[in-house]
Amino acid sequence: MPERAGGRTTKIHVQRSIIMPAWSVFVVTTILGATGCTADPVARPPKQGAAADTSVQELLAKVQEQQQRTKGASDKQVWKARMECLVQLMKMGPAAVPDLIAFLKNEKTPPATRALAAEALGFLADDRARPALLQAIEDKDGSVQANAEKALGRLGRLETEPKLRKLLAQRDPESGSYFNLTFLLTRDDRPNPDPIRQALRNYDLARMDSAHLGKAAPDFTLADASGKTWRLDQFRGKKPVLLIFLIGIN
Repeated sequence: MPERAGGRTTKIHVQRSIIMPAWSVFVVTTILGATGCTADPVARPPKQGAAADTSVQELLAKVQEQQQRTKGASDKQVWKARMECLVQLMKMGPAAVPDLIAFLKNEKTPPATRALAAEALGFLADDRARPALLQAIEDKDGSVQANAEKALGRLGRLETEPKLRKLLAQRDPESGSYFNLTFLLTRDDRPNPDPIRQALRNYDLARMDSAHLGKAAPDFTLADASGKTWRLDQFRGKKPVLLIFLIGIN
């Protein structure tokens, strides 16, 4: 990923145990946060509408198929497939929510697919997903749990849920899960998911994998958790800018 504006693209360190509530909200979480895969087929949830069900099923199945072809979760083809899936889900909008909820709740669905469903529900920021996400933060699979925690945080502060404070007390203070739950219980800003969803809908898939070692960092635009938009180009000619994308998968 790019490190300095106007300089050379260099490698940066990514901490997999922490999530930053601003930058990780957007594309980079998706690109770097590919999870493990399984050989089981994508389980079809109860029908919420034939057209929406088929579309969501096909999108998630494509990602899973790509995961099954690769040995490593960081393979670029996997995160490209995940990014393509998220872009299409954002274009579907609220119509995709019921089926994503059904996939998340269906324990026969592979964990990697359920984790992706939770991630997408966070970007869609639909309150209908809150009960399923609250249930998923206690899932036995770490990737499902982590993505559900982050998705709940994107829905806004939830300080009246006793279960969350009980879970927080059980978490390791050094873990990403502790950070996720603390953010959910204490964030003092009002979520504005529209810019994030719009950025995903308009994302140019052809620009993926455009940063290369030894070459100038390509310009890009990101929206943070509060909806504010940042562009790399606005920092050119100023002090060096270090971009660190912190994600929490485990």
